[in-house]
Amino acid sequence: MAAHPLEEVRRTADLMLKELRTVIPSFMKRVDVPDRGGLWTKHFEDIRTSMATQAALLPSKPGAPATVDLVEWDPDGERKVAASALYPYVNMPERDLRATVWAMSESEIDDIFSAYVGTRTNRRHKPGRGMEQTYYRFDILCDYGIFRDLQRHRMLTIDWQALSPANGFVIPDAVKDIGAEAQWRDAMESMAGLHDDIASEFSAVVAQYAVPFAYKIRFSMNLNAREAFHMLELRTQQGGAPGLPRRVPGDAHPDTRSRRPRKDRRCHDVRGPQRLRPCTSRNRTTCCCKASSPRRGGTVSLTVTYAERGCRPRQTRLPMLSASNRSDRAQLPR
Repeated sequence: MAAHPLEEVRRTADLMLKELRTVIPSFMKRVDVPDRGGLWTKHFEDIRTSMATQAALLPSKPGAPATVDLVEWDPDGERKVAASALYPYVNMPERDLRATVWAMSESEIDDIFSAYVGTRTNRRHKPGRGMEQTYYRFDILCDYGIFRDLQRHRMLTIDWQALSPANGFVIPDAVKDIGAEAQWRDAMESMAGLHDDIASEFSAVVAQYAVPFAYKIRFSMNLNAREAFHMLELRTQQGGAPGLPRRVPGDAHPDTRSRRPRKDRRCHDVRGPQRLRPCTSRNRTTCCCKASSPRRGGTVSLTVTYAERGCRPRQTRLPMLSASNRSDRAQLPR
């Protein structure tokens, strides 16, 4: 945090350090010592500067429509998983075990998977550690609300690019239902102008604060098969950001299925009718939006009201919608 480009993050780090020193002073002793923590901080700052320089040399490509792209996977993954599953139950070197597994027929590998996974009656019956021997890497472009829902998923490695208006935005079904798409586009474009003004006067890092959750962000997601069980089954449930079950895990599921038919047969896809309906913008919500850009001028206002299920009305700024008001409908860039 001490090496972060935003001053508020660095200030928060100082406040945290002050409080931590009242609890664990011995662990915090060298954090701000110039030739210890100071060098560590400078190391991260230098890397950020060097990588930004290298990235600037690459050709810039325009954003593409919302997509989930499986960019890398292990062709030998099933054999590796089978060998790893057998490893705790045998008394032989792993090289010999792998050679034996590689010589097995497809039906024998099927039998190993069936025995190892067992009879799973629900997603809480987790697969064993052997599933960690193969991996998937996805490149994803979706709205920021969906990204935030996946970003907090702890059983995977996730990294992301800067949030900006460059990749376009989504339009929620609720806005389409009332025919307010034009007002929505005006609001999004106005916020994009505000982003550009802040970026030119301050920095692109600070300008991210002006980007509504409806805009799309590109990120990578790396996970092994055991993590894929957890993420795909958990995130295909009804809940979280609307569109999340269908847009990201829903698209990732058939990608992993085509590469890993054995594991897929035992992965519970819980998409479909649900008994409980979440309280989203399709229930009763009142949304107000005001966005202005010094460069473009003008103010855009939009009010959306819903009356269904008798939910208590609430008010929010429409461009900065919370995750509970997201939609998976992708639109072309502005």
